[in-house]
Amino acid sequence: MGEFSLQQQYRVISDTALTIPDIQALTQVYLPIIGHEAFTLYMTLACYPHDDQRTFVHTELLDQAGLTHHSFLDARGRLEGIGLMKTYQQDLTMKTQWVYEMLEPMSTRAFLSDDTLASLLAHYLGEETFTQLVADTLPEKKEVPGKNVTASFFDLIGADSFKQMKSPVTKPDRLAPVQKDIKAANKSLNLDLMSQMLKSFNVSLRDLKTNEAALQVEKELYGLDDVALVRQIQQSVTADHQIDMKRLRNNLKQQTLASQRQPVADSMPTAINETDNTTDNTTDNATVTPSKNPAQVFLDQVKNTAPVAYLKALRQARGGFITDSELKVLQDTAQLNRLPNEVINVILYELTVVEGRSTISRNLMQTIVNDWSQAGIQNATGAIKYLQDRQKKRAEAQTSTKSRYRQQRPLKNETPPDWKNQKVEAATAEEQAAASRQLAALRAKRKQEDSKS
Repeated sequence: MGEFSLQQQYRVISDTALTIPDIQALTQVYLPIIGHEAFTLYMTLACYPHDDQRTFVHTELLDQAGLTHHSFLDARGRLEGIGLMKTYQQDLTMKTQWVYEMLEPMSTRAFLSDDTLASLLAHYLGEETFTQLVADTLPEKKEVPGKNVTASFFDLIGADSFKQMKSPVTKPDRLAPVQKDIKAANKSLNLDLMSQMLKSFNVSLRDLKTNEAALQVEKELYGLDDVALVRQIQQSVTADHQIDMKRLRNNLKQQTLASQRQPVADSMPTAINETDNTTDNTTDNATVTPSKNPAQVFLDQVKNTAPVAYLKALRQARGGFITDSELKVLQDTAQLNRLPNEVINVILYELTVVEGRSTISRNLMQTIVNDWSQAGIQNATGAIKYLQDRQKKRAEAQTSTKSRYRQQRPLKNETPPDWKNQKVEAATAEEQAAASRQLAALRAKRKQEDSKS
């Protein structure tokens, strides 16, 4: 935007005329998000004559809409981000010219039916106003009594004919920028969008940039999207409109602990169990089909699940829960920024499921993270291979130790008893007779003693 000048000319492309439903949608669902300056700019340009070749000067536009240089650029960016406008820069021979293509707004019903856009609108309107708007726009449909015998689309053209058909048009993708801006982005924060959402709380963009690294850690640790993170910031703003990261971390920890007291219908705990091969993660994780092998299922889980949610699911699968100290361990580990989340999840699985530990200590976790970090492990596949190699080395070491013990064990030279070498000779007849007389005498003597008593 450095080449932009108010003296430059522009053209407007607008193929559709605004209708009453369009204006209602702009007023009800777009205005709270883009603000009155962007709304004014859109209405001004959308009402221009439908002449693609006619040029105008920006100074006249700003006077007409009551905008300044800065507010115009900001309003234009908002319209581009929400999908109401496209901007083209044309570098001609002697000058630069701009083309503004005005796009038709979504209907109020379509806007509210989109979960991402509806979530963003709810932030600006508040839950009560948003709920009322949904009730007015999307009333509950009454069920019609009777059996539904309506013919289907395939009954009209036939399934075989449908397979041979090619789509004659390409579905417009003008809402893609909005989806990318609002949905979860694990690799970066959309600070501009967050700044706009926090404008009513007077949180500056500079403060967001100052805490960007810390916010990114909490976002990835708990699996938050930008909208959810903004709501956490709103609850952690100080009196002087600064972000209190200590309060934010504590709020996230307390919310996680509180959620474990409620019965949560979540299929993730059973999916993480080693005896199951499917998963349906509630945090928009990739759906795993039964055709995938257990190893691929495990990789999908550790790659697409935040560490807190993963450990929580592991604990719940065995009837347990995350402790306060374990959440602190995970926060400390994430702040070290030594290992990616998927590797941390492999560690959690190894300690919880394989080793069967009911709790994870800070010293143990830091020791493992330090060891794996020095080993250069950067992904889940590398972590699994590292564990397999270590297990193999331990088995080989145990086998070698036993073999060495047997080889080094000294043999005892026992002295045989004296009787072992004695020779036994048969008794003579005289010796046998003498022994019989002695035995008879002993018996007679014992018989006399018994009779006296």
